[in-house]
Amino acid sequence: MKYPLYVLLLVIACRMSSKAQTSTQDKVDDVVFGIYCESCKKQCAIMYHYTSTDSTTLYVDSTDNYFQSHKLNTPLVCHTPTHDREKIEAVRALLKDVPDDMLYRTDVNRTFGCPDCSDQCGIYMEFTNHQTRYRFYIDTDTSMLNERMGTFVKKVKSVVEFLKSKSK
Repeated sequence: MKYPLYVLLLVIACRMSSKAQTSTQDKVDDVVFGIYCESCKKQCAIMYHYTSTDSTTLYVDSTDNYFQSHKLNTPLVCHTPTHDREKIEAVRALLKDVPDDMLYRTDVNRTFGCPDCSDQCGIYMEFTNHQTRYRFYIDTDTSMLNERMGTFVKKVKSVVEFLKSKSK
C-alpha cells in the first residue's frame, strides 16, 4: 500500500520539475517591451517586439506609438524590422530571466513600483500567451522593487541600451 503512494509522489515531483525547467520562451508567444519617458521631447518611448512565430526578426517602434496605444488600450505595433542576430539573441536571453511573478498571473495588468512618477521613466512590458495579453508597468528605480524585480529591471535597461546603441 505504501509503494503506490511513493510512486504517485515521485511522478508529481517529476512533473513539477519539468514544468519549472520550461523556458520563458516556451510560455510567451510574443513580447513587446521598452522604456518610456513622458517628460521628454523626441523618441520618448522606443519599443521592441519579438514573436516566437517570427524568431528571426525583431521589430522596433521609435515613433512614440506607445502613448497612443496606452490611452486607447490597444496592442502596440512596431513596424520597423531588423534581422540583427545579436539584438535577437539579447532579447531571447532577457526572456529567460523574466521573473515568475510576471509569468504566473491571473490579473492581466500589473504595476511594479511607481513607474515614471518622478520623471525617472518606466518600463513597459507586454506578453501574449495563448491569446491573453498581460501588461506590466515597471519602475526603473530599483529601490522601489523587490530584489528579483530589481535585478530584472537592470537587465531590461541594459538590453534596451544595447539595442539602441546597435541602431546608431
